[in-house]
Amino acid sequence: MPGATFEAELRVWVDEVYRRRGQLARRQVEAQVFELLEKERRWLTVLTVIVTLGIYGTPFVGAAAVAGGLVALYIGSIASGLITVRHASRVERSIDPAEPVRAAKEAWETRPALDPARQAQLLRLMNLFRVANLPGARELLIAELRELSTDAEFGRWRFLRDLKDLILAEGPALG
Repeated sequence: MPGATFEAELRVWVDEVYRRRGQLARRQVEAQVFELLEKERRWLTVLTVIVTLGIYGTPFVGAAAVAGGLVALYIGSIASGLITVRHASRVERSIDPAEPVRAAKEAWETRPALDPARQAQLLRLMNLFRVANLPGARELLIAELRELSTDAEFGRWRFLRDLKDLILAEGPALG
């Protein structure tokens, strides 16, 4: 029965790692969308400044030029908004919400045989992962991962590569 408990705990951990990888991917997509929106804001600020200068220059350039500036602002803001929304939609669609579940399932199905020594190594990894936000634990986790990666069977397991990528991507914020 202890083997079944370990397997269940390992499965929960694998799912958690891939769930966090999905969250990380989602945060990266959100950052890209915010960057697009920031570019949009800068573009609209420039258009607004140009129209404002045109309004103040009405006595010099005439009302027709100001009206033309307002039309340019209106058309420019609509066009810019449409382009930004299309780019943001494309970025949003680039992430597959089912990927973490699919990846966790694949990692689980391709896990190597787990003798007691390997179970102990994975248990150390799980525990270090859970406390990775404590001082020194992240470095121990990375060192343990390096050691496991040298094992012929563990080195081929996708899960360990994905776990290492997650740890490096989350950095000190891990945990």
